[in-house]
Amino acid sequence: MTQRSKQEISDFLNRAEVTSVGTSNMGTPRQRMMHYAVDESFNVYVTSMKGDPKVI
Repeated sequence: MTQRSKQEISDFLNRAEVTSVGTSNMGTPRQRMMHYAVDESFNVYVTSMKGDPKVI
């Protein structure tokens, strides 16, 4: 298995602007594309509009 550095992983994650987020609503799967960012500690932040069902 190839080992990757933190910098390589960070560079890879920062090349994309959106990610797919999967959730479940009362047993029904949902998948949405969301803009995201990753910081140097690999915390992931996603954005949405106020009141959007995926946030609720």
